[in-house]
Amino acid sequence: MKLLIILMMLVLSSSALAFSSAPFHKRYKLIQDKEGKLIAIKDRYLITQFFIKPFLDKIKNDLKEEQKRLQMTGLVSREEQIDAFVEGLEFDEMSLEGSDVKQIIADSLKNIKELDIDDIFKELEKSQFFKEFESKIQNALLLMSLNVVANLEDPKYFFKKNVAHEIIVTMLNIAKDRFSQLPLLNFASFVVVRVEQFLREQRNFSQNMLMHYFENFEAQDLGMEMAQVDKAMSSIYESRLAWSDFNGSKEAKENWDKYGWTKFYSALRAGNRALGANKDRYTGPIKKIDYAFAQVKEEEDEKFIHVFHTWHSFTTRPAAAFYPNKPYKILSERRLLGLAEVALNFLPLPGWSKNLAETVIGSFYRGQAQTEGALAAYFESKKDYQSARIIYLQNTNPFLFLPQ
Repeated sequence: MKLLIILMMLVLSSSALAFSSAPFHKRYKLIQDKEGKLIAIKDRYLITQFFIKPFLDKIKNDLKEEQKRLQMTGLVSREEQIDAFVEGLEFDEMSLEGSDVKQIIADSLKNIKELDIDDIFKELEKSQFFKEFESKIQNALLLMSLNVVANLEDPKYFFKKNVAHEIIVTMLNIAKDRFSQLPLLNFASFVVVRVEQFLREQRNFSQNMLMHYFENFEAQDLGMEMAQVDKAMSSIYESRLAWSDFNGSKEAKENWDKYGWTKFYSALRAGNRALGANKDRYTGPIKKIDYAFAQVKEEEDEKFIHVFHTWHSFTTRPAAAFYPNKPYKILSERRLLGLAEVALNFLPLPGWSKNLAETVIGSFYRGQAQTEGALAAYFESKKDYQSARIIYLQNTNPFLFLPQ
């Protein structure tokens, strides 16, 4: 009996050692006031300065690379590859709208071959529009404090700092006056909206990493007390309130000590129900690794799946987050979908069709990519840095930096 107890202790000890809180301490800085009271948590890797040129250069280069692929000849044309990719998106059969979107995605990608890319970007540069946008965002960043991922003492901290909405509205109105050509107006508007989303989403990614640590590590392992973790969780959920959600802001303030965990467990129960409803898709047990992800096997594919997100808005199938045996599969798919999202702006479409296509394309990866911060934290904490690196890459956020 004594030997059995010793063996069990060794197993538990080795299991604990398999996961490390060291990446938490490397990434996050616990901010204290003059009296030594913990008041905030900052992410050392989130940007505090903004420059638009690298993002525009990336879009331009991606369009040019795809244009080259479309112009090449081979046994299988690039257009055939695009058709196969779009067909593989597998919208549910009863969705007529889904069929329309598949065709729009294919057409937008194929249309890249016809674009005068250099001329497009020359016109954009001549307008000085993005320099003006860059200046406004740089000023806003001073107020937004994007590297703060939790403020323990101010229940309205993020709600008060929601200044980006006004900038977006202003720049969209300026774009309407500045660009007479619809494709340029569409693209300029797309960049404005997407940049704001990317900047906000990098913080959401980091906050999901933080939530993984809060759920899976003791507070003292993180250099915190449980009451501090409670308030940090409330701050994370307060940061997700819409700029117009005054009732939500009031609720957070009135229930600050438990607001975060109440929201967390409510979402967790809903996610677990959805996971249970899909259990027949998988062979073998479903292994939950944290609040947001589970490890499963479907036919011959081992993969990590989302608890909260479906593959896209036209299906109930849980989204895949990572394939250990095909690690770059999701990165490849998201890069092509992101390119389609850019190319939509240069395709002559009715406004409602364009908006529908943008919504559906975004449903494949935007929410998923942000939540995958928790999966990155899982891999980092078990010292699987290669898998964690791929999770960062497949996020496709140009402002999200890989830790060195």
